[in-house]
Order: sequence, then C-alpha cells, then structure tokens
Amino acid sequence: MSELKPGTQVMHPLFGAGTVRGVSGSGPDAKITVDFGSAVGQKKLLASVANLKSLDSDDGDAPAVQTNAWFEVLEATTSPKPGRHPPRDKIHATLSAAVRQQDFWAAVRERLRTIGSAPRVLDDLNEKVSMSVNGLLSLRIVVRHSELIRPNDAVLARAIAETLGARYLGDFQALEIKVDVGVQHALDAVNLISISDENVTDLPDRDPKRRPLPVTPKGVITSRPKRRDDY
Repeated sequence: MSELKPGTQVMHPLFGAGTVRGVSGSGPDAKITVDFGSAVGQKKLLASVANLKSLDSDDGDAPAVQTNAWFEVLEATTSPKPGRHPPRDKIHATLSAAVRQQDFWAAVRERLRTIGSAPRVLDDLNEKVSMSVNGLLSLRIVVRHSELIRPNDAVLARAIAETLGARYLGDFQALEIKVDVGVQHALDAVNLISISDENVTDLPDRDPKRRPLPVTPKGVITSRPKRRDDY
C-alpha cells in the first residue's frame, strides 16, 4: 500500500471507514492515527498490521463503499444423526418460514437475555438479517449492524442458529459454527428476512351457530332478610 497522508479516506476491516489524521514514521513501522467517527473514535494503528485500504482513487469506476455498516456473518454446518433421513426440501421450507415468525424472535430474545446481551438491531430486524440454507445442512446468517460490532459482541447470528437447532433440527447433530465480523461483508439480497405482524382482521369469523361459552360468576350477591335488630 502506498504511503498514507493526513486527509486520506481509508477503510479498516473492523472499524469501517475513517480519515487519516496523522502519520508518525514511515514504512511498515509507521504509526497512523485514523478518525473513524463518533461510533469508534480515533485509533492509532501500526501500518504493518492495520490492513488499511485507501478509498481515494482516481478511477471513476471504483466501487462505492457503504460506511457505518458492520456485519456479523455465521456459517454453520451439520449432518443428520445416524439412522435419520430428514427430507431436505421440508427442512429448508421449515427454517425459512420459522425466521419470519414473531414467536421465533421472542425465543431468540429470551436466549440472548440469559447472556445479558441485546443488540440494537433487534429493535428493527426487517431486511437487516439474511439467511440462506443449502444442502443437508449448511446455514449462512448475516446480520447488519449500524454500530461497531466486535467479535465478542457478535451474539445475534449465533442465537438465531442455536434457536433453529433447538426447535427444528432434532434429527441433526450439533451445529459446527464459525463467526466472522467486519465491514467487507454484505447481506444476501435474495434471502432477506422481513417480519410482519399478523393482521387481526384476517382471523376467521366465529361460527354463528356456536353457543357462547357459559360465564361463571366469581361471586353472587344475595339479599339478606332483615332481622329484628335492624328495625
């Protein structure tokens, strides 16, 4: 990589886009101060290990880089238990439908609550998570965060995979999970997850021939005859 100068726009694989504020020294031993914005702040990095990429290019066709987006990517594989032969198409359909149900995400939140973590992306999941299912059986789950995500904070994709395993993968062995974080990833546009609330107006009407359920009163008030002392 060419020598960086103050003012150069750079990309870091973990911290995202930033601006070089200062350079001390030269070559691989140079110390580079980069401002990554309010979410991360300034970092002093060693040139030989920083893995910075310059975003300043004279090439008009250079791809645009999306800033303020961090991703956690989970890849998990498993295989059926001995003697089990689950149908692939049914498993794919079941998992794809499950991640679009409100009760599934309630179970994910409960799993995260036990470890004391609640990523902000949980407040609005629509089209910020993608999941693809392949073969028997490989999962790829990508979560897009709007704030810095460190390896120790990458808990949501794992919670999704583990909840799927506990609920629907009883015929499979334990998932082998690998998680990566960074800004170089992207959501799978074909497999974006959208969660919609059920519309109560779509519920079936009550059968008019059905008798209403009997209501048992919790208490009965009865009149008491007057006694001589009441007069």
